[in-house]
Amino acid sequence: MLYAIVTLAIMAGLLNRAVRQDALELKKLDMRFKLFALRDELRRGIIEESVPHNQWTEYLDTTLTKTIDALQEINVWEALALVASYRNDSLILQPQKNLEAALKQKENAKTKQIYDKYVLLSRTFPSAPTLCIGGLDQACRRGFNTYRCRCGSVRDLPL
Repeated sequence: MLYAIVTLAIMAGLLNRAVRQDALELKKLDMRFKLFALRDELRRGIIEESVPHNQWTEYLDTTLTKTIDALQEINVWEALALVASYRNDSLILQPQKNLEAALKQKENAKTKQIYDKYVLLSRTFPSAPTLCIGGLDQACRRGFNTYRCRCGSVRDLPL
């Protein structure tokens, strides 16, 4: 009897873990498609010339692509490590300030709308509730944008 209870408890635990992992994978897949839609919106705007084609739209396109690529690999612990690593890094902070200043310009208004959608979407990532405390979400986004950068170093960004 004890053997059956222990086996049942183990099976219930494994089932619970599998269900939670599957739910997380579905959330990642859903976010991935939302990011694709956002990138398509940006590219459509460039083609229709409602969004200016400049270094900031290139940066946003690259950021969206890197986020889509890194989405399957990142988890809560890596996000926290990124926050700790890049929190006070001037190589990250200064380009972020440059980006914020450029997005305030009138010509980049549509790019700013798309970037704001990206920021809002990044806050809905499954690990985001843990990270959005006390402005950590901004530091996490900075790190997330450079996470496993496949095109070069942070210094290569057009910021």
